Amino acid sequence: MEFKERANKKDFIGIHIIVERDAHRGILLGKGGTALKKLATAARLDIEDFLQRPVYLDISVKVVEGWRQDGTTLKKYGYT
Repeated sequence: MEFKERANKKDFIGIHIIVERDAHRGILLGKGGTALKKLATAARLDIEDFLQRPVYLDISVKVVEGWRQDGTTLKKYGYT
């Protein structure tokens, strides 16, 4: 996750959603990216309500095969 406060601009929040298979990525994206767009819009509105200021939310979905079985990768993403 990345967060940057920017003067005179919307704050920037960048996140990656990690999945194990390309099929999972397709499910999250939905046809033409519509599912991810709905998810991102709802998340952005909730974040803006919480922070009481506008944000630019950048969400990407990455495939990392076997990440749930890799101790190093789990630690990298905050799991112990």
